[in-house]
Order: sequence, then structure tokens, then C-alpha cells
Amino acid sequence: MDLKINKDSFTKALQRLSSVVAKGTTMPILANVLLTATAGKGLVLSATDLAIACVVPVGVCDVLTPGTITIDFKNFYSVIKNLPGETLSLKTGDTEATASRLIVKAGKAEFKLVGIDATDYPKMPDPTDAAFIDIDATAFEDMIQKTLFSASQDETRSHLCGCLLVGKDGTLRMVSTDGHRLSMVTRTVAGAELFAGTGSIVPRKGLLEIQKLLDSVEGAVSIALRGSNLYVRGGGVRLSVKLLDAQFPDYFQVIPSNSSLSAKINRQAFVSALKRVSLLSSDASWGVKFQFTENTLMLSSAQHDFGEGSEELSIEYSGKPVQIGFNASYLQESLNATTAAEVYLRMNDEISPGVLVPVDDPAYTCVVMPLRL
Repeated sequence: MDLKINKDSFTKALQRLSSVVAKGTTMPILANVLLTATAGKGLVLSATDLAIACVVPVGVCDVLTPGTITIDFKNFYSVIKNLPGETLSLKTGDTEATASRLIVKAGKAEFKLVGIDATDYPKMPDPTDAAFIDIDATAFEDMIQKTLFSASQDETRSHLCGCLLVGKDGTLRMVSTDGHRLSMVTRTVAGAELFAGTGSIVPRKGLLEIQKLLDSVEGAVSIALRGSNLYVRGGGVRLSVKLLDAQFPDYFQVIPSNSSLSAKINRQAFVSALKRVSLLSSDASWGVKFQFTENTLMLSSAQHDFGEGSEELSIEYSGKPVQIGFNASYLQESLNATTAAEVYLRMNDEISPGVLVPVDDPAYTCVVMPLRL
């Protein structure tokens, strides 16, 4: 391999792969990035941790001699981003003994890096025969933003460590839960039929990578399902995410079919008050007490060794007086996932879940289990 390339473009492409490259792996080669230089196509970078694979084109470069090599990502990235000048050259050794050595030059700086033969690198999942459909990138990203925060991070509950996507009658539903809260959003999206039937569970890390791709694309991205993988293409970047082989819980059982009590609250005032009052809540539960009376919500918290705090909010509420506890952090994340001016907080009694619904977006629902305070 022998090529010359723009340092800035190369650095950005490497940065895109930084969260995909495996860390602490028992397979050392997974800590490497695969470089593939082809005449006419330029340089392509690939990385995988076996659950996620990402392929990123670097852009226009001058490929003098095609070739491939894998290099330890962490050290390679550190070298590249600290090189001087605007252009750098990459060249593998000329002999069989030095073929796995990569010489990096920029200005008067030169590094000779030890690599691993590319034939030992795992093969990237091939979506060649997959049937791709287009989906609106902005809508898809918004759905991820509204649900991913409530997916579990507990690896012992793998079936909850992602979001369920289900398509039906032209609508796409995305659901996540960690057992303490649930988020669900439904949108009319072209291509929703891809997730027909029981749907697919996309893992949390995979959705984070998809979110990065969507954020850099205008218009639509192409997606496909093939075997146990979800493929996403946009802006030249290609992602493959291995779906979770698990049974998602019956989420409709968690969502109350009706609520007898409903409060209408200014979202921004609610977020600000929760942030202040939760400063004195328990670090373990982030518990805040909610006391509803006519057109008033009193928020309060207490920390045994420090003190207590409270704040009163004016709301629209005409139901019976009720007192209930919630995890303030869970509610704040739900409130921050929407831009609605006002939200409904619905419940049935002191021991029933709280249901948060934006006033202008009834297709978005967040459920938070109550706390005993």
C-alpha cells in the first residue's frame, strides 16, 4: 500500500470509528482498524467488535499502490491527529518481512508502526443481497432520542438492553424499558413495514452508532434487515448492527389503559423545579415527593444528613388530593426528550405508575413506576 491523503479527512474518519473498535477484547485484532486502499475508490476504514461493524470512506486520496493492513487503533489515531501539516503519506514495507509495517510520514515526522496482516481481520457483514428501503433520517433520529435513554444498561438483562422496533399499517413504533420506566413513540414512517411482525430489538450501543450516522445525514438513509443484522447506509458510511436474540416483554401490560387523575404542567417549569428539589433527594433513588391539590403541585425531597427542600408549581389539576413519589432523574430524562411546551402527568392513585404525555404529541408516552417515600 502506498498513498497520500488529507490529514483532516483522515482524522475525522478515524474519529468516527473510535466508539466501534473493541476495547478490552480477548481477540487483539479487534482493537485494530482495517485500512483498504483501492485504485479509483480511495481509502476505506473498517472496524468491528463482532456485534457492530462500521465502514467509513475517507474521501479523495492519491492511491499509488493498492493494499490492506490493520493497525492498533488507539496508537494509530494518536499518531495521526498529532502529525504536522495538511497531507500525510501511508506506505507498507516493500518486502514480505516488512509487509505488516506501516510507515507514516508528514512533513519531517516519520513513524514506523507494527500492524497485523489484513487476512486475519474478521470479514465485514455483507449486505449485497439485502433489500434496502429509505427512511427519513430526522424522524428516525428523533424516535431514538425519545426512547434510548430508558433502555437498560444492565447486561444481565440483555433482552432490555435495546429498543424494540415494530412496524404496522405504515407506522413505526419504538419501545424501551429498564423495568423501572418505559418509553414508547409511534410515527408514520415510510419503510416501517421492514419491522413487521414481532419486530426487532436493536441493542443500545448499535443505536448510539446509528444515531451518530443519522445526525450527519440530511434527507433519508437506507436500511435493511438480513439474517440477524440491521444494516444502515448514509453519507457513505455503512453500519451493520447485530440484533438481540431475545424476547421483549409485553410492554402494553405496563401502560395503564386509562387514568383517573391528570395534571397539565408547563414542561420547562417542571424540569427546572425537579432539578432544584432533587438536589436534596437520596443519591440512591433520586426520590421526590409529589403532592397534588387543586391547581397546585408541591415537590419536596429530604436527605437525612443534610436537610430538605420543596417548591410549589401552579398547574391545571382538579382531581382528588394525592401524594406519590417518583425518581426525579427518570422524569427529567423523559421531559428533556420532548420539546413540548406542556405535558400531562397522569395516574390513578399513590401506587400506580405515572404516565407522562406531551400535550401536542399523544403518540409519545413515558411510564415511570412510583416510589415509596
